[in-house]
Amino acid sequence: YLKTSKEAPNFSIPIDMDALDSYIKNTVHILSTAKTGNYKEKLIRNLLAASRIKVKAEIQDDGAFHVKEYWTPIDSGRIHGHGFSLQLAPKEVRHAALGRCSKIDFKASSYAILTSIALLINPQLKVEALKSYITYRAPIRTRIAKKVGISEEWIKTVFTSLGFGAEVKDNPYNTIRNKLGKEKFNILVANQ
Repeated sequence: YLKTSKEAPNFSIPIDMDALDSYIKNTVHILSTAKTGNYKEKLIRNLLAASRIKVKAEIQDDGAFHVKEYWTPIDSGRIHGHGFSLQLAPKEVRHAALGRCSKIDFKASSYAILTSIALLINPQLKVEALKSYITYRAPIRTRIAKKVGISEEWIKTVFTSLGFGAEVKDNPYNTIRNKLGKEKFNILVANQ
């Protein structure tokens, strides 16, 4: 995620420089006493990412700081940051850079909203499988992740992509197929 995009930036993201500076300062302090190992390596990676964001941040006329990034839509209907992007930065760093903001998880909302709209259009539609997924999404994802041989986080990403309109295509450039690889993609599709 430290790679720089060759494309011209098309998004400007506000950064909370005070929160980012505080995060950097605290991470340096913790690093000074951290023992060698995975935790220390994670702190070093996070410190490098936070420092990179700080260097990339540009002061605006109003005194606010912004980071400019290049983002494009992907086949799931979402947008994706390229090169070094806040989206790809470690979660702790991203939260520090964005400062005080609300994080909302809508818990399968795309499935619930689309199911409700579909029933308004045609109340005769059979949506029991969707309702079951909305209610029991965690155990369903766990079961499918085990069958396919991927992490629950990966299968959650697959279902989120599907909920936002990703297509299930056996094409290596398709988001889902690309993430899973041919073998695991075929297992997933066989378990539809």
